[in-house]
Amino acid sequence: MIGIVGSPIRTLARFVALALVLAACAPEGRTFVPGSEMLPSPGYFHIEGDPIVAERTLTFRYVGSDGVVSQVSDTIQPGGQAVVDRTTLPGSHALTLNDFPCSGSFTVETDRETDLVVRVTADGCETSTVRIHGVGEVTH
Repeated sequence: MIGIVGSPIRTLARFVALALVLAACAPEGRTFVPGSEMLPSPGYFHIEGDPIVAERTLTFRYVGSDGVVSQVSDTIQPGGQAVVDRTTLPGSHALTLNDFPCSGSFTVETDRETDLVVRVTADGCETSTVRIHGVGEVTH
């Protein structure tokens, strides 16, 4: 058999051997590029007020899983439908209504939608999770 220094079979064999060595040396579980930030995919929530028609001005603010009240808000004017749709990172969340905390919390999951009812009373509000479902899934 005549050996050729740059034969395709030897080149392929060297490449495969090098790939196996590099794979064995890679840190276990490493799935990201160094220096990049890996954030989870967002989840969604849908709020419906109870009553559905606002009797007074309602301003919702969102409390993240870190307990910080967001500067993001949604205001519904009297006579408007108390319906809000939002996107956020997964985790446990809560609401404030007109700067007062609502009782209850809710969970947002990656690539899922959480449907909530916020019962509005004269002295506060209460958050209840109705269902968690796939995005775009018909739930009625």
